[in-house]
Amino acid sequence: MLKKYILILILAFYIFGCSQQQKTEKNLPIEKEKVAVKVTTVIDTTIVETLAVTGELKPSAQIEIYVKTAGLIISKAVKVGQRVKKDEILAEMVQDIPGMQFSPLKIKATSDGIITIDAIEVGSNVTPQRPVFAISQLNPIEMVAKVAESYISQLKIGEMVHVTLSAFPSEILNGRVTEVSPSLEPLSRSVTITIQLANPQGRLRPGMFGQARLEIGEHPGLMIPLDAVVQTGVMRFTFRIDQGKAQQQMIETGVIAGDKIEVMGLRSGDQVVVLGQNLLEDGVDVSIIED
Repeated sequence: MLKKYILILILAFYIFGCSQQQKTEKNLPIEKEKVAVKVTTVIDTTIVETLAVTGELKPSAQIEIYVKTAGLIISKAVKVGQRVKKDEILAEMVQDIPGMQFSPLKIKATSDGIITIDAIEVGSNVTPQRPVFAISQLNPIEMVAKVAESYISQLKIGEMVHVTLSAFPSEILNGRVTEVSPSLEPLSRSVTITIQLANPQGRLRPGMFGQARLEIGEHPGLMIPLDAVVQTGVMRFTFRIDQGKAQQQMIETGVIAGDKIEVMGLRSGDQVVVLGQNLLEDGVDVSIIED
């Protein structure tokens, strides 16, 4: 009988101990798992201000060829896009006067270049009033663009610019401003500029459209990668790391340069998250992934 009471007593102590342990475990704080993030440092730098303008390519020079007398085209040796040399024969014609015979007249190229206008066919009549061919210089080739009146003071002859064409969107071409129109267009209040581009292979053709970026000034500022900026509606913010925690920081943005953007609201040397923002909330503990 005594053994039975001792066994009951031991069992009671065991149940009481387990109960107390469970209560203690419930009262312990639950440690949250840290979010792994990649960060970068906010840098203080000189920010170049640029202006993007749209333009169209045109020949750097174009020479129109006229005949000296009316007549009939009897042969043609060239077509649009063909490269020609000065004095090369382009076509032949004869004067078309009833009852009279004339020796053929040769229509020759007046300069080196590429045929960009061909206005005749064999058997067609030509007159001195209209051009029969046009020979264009395409190396270099030029982009013509318009710049708003407010930026005129920042335009400089000889300034280097970066050009991107719709036909070659992944390429950045180097150009140079060679001309700024001395007068404004009254309706648009803009000035026309000419940008010269090298075209040794002849890939760039008249009529192509593109965008040129002009440098119009510079100022000191802070820049961070575009990947560090989170946008919700009209609000923009980033996550700044402070003592191992992610702090949501509202920012204002400015100039975009490549894959970086100017920011206001941070300090030089701050660490901001560039990877892992989608897992963050304000005040969350983080662990930083080293490169």
